[in-house]
Amino acid sequence: YEKNWQAVDHDGVLHFVYTINPHMIIKSPEPPLGDDPVVTVEYNTPFNGNVEGTMRGGATPILHRGELYSFYHGHTRQENGRRLYFCSLYTFSPTPPFQILRYTPEPLDIADPHTTPASVPVDVIFPGSATIVGSDWAIAMGVCDLWSEIRFYDREWIESRMVKHE
Repeated sequence: YEKNWQAVDHDGVLHFVYTINPHMIIKSPEPPLGDDPVVTVEYNTPFNGNVEGTMRGGATPILHRGELYSFYHGHTRQENGRRLYFCSLYTFSPTPPFQILRYTPEPLDIADPHTTPASVPVDVIFPGSATIVGSDWAIAMGVCDLWSEIRFYDREWIESRMVKHE
């Protein structure tokens, strides 16, 4: 988890999404941080969605349509035992307690094992950043832990895949 924090600013106070499942939001200590800063868990709510595989961080959440959109990565195991990474999305409230609002039960994109060099032990895509460009989401994606691509996804197509979090 330590490499997957996603920054969220609320009223000038820095918070981070520490985990998605459960949805754990931590508050950053105030500077100066000192040698051993302590963070506090501010909000810890269950993720009640039906998503296969692990859920880890990704792009910094983007405020859009009154919700924070958070593109994340996850992975499952393939029949051959290799990890297969995917990109998905969930949204949450921009105000405390940062409740999860919606999510995609199916991945938006999946790593293509046919593009992974034999020397790489996992099939990876990882959303590093996201922004809106016209009618699309543009997501900078790490691929195979070797190169980056910018992938475009129609915003309305993504909206059509979202379901309400119960």
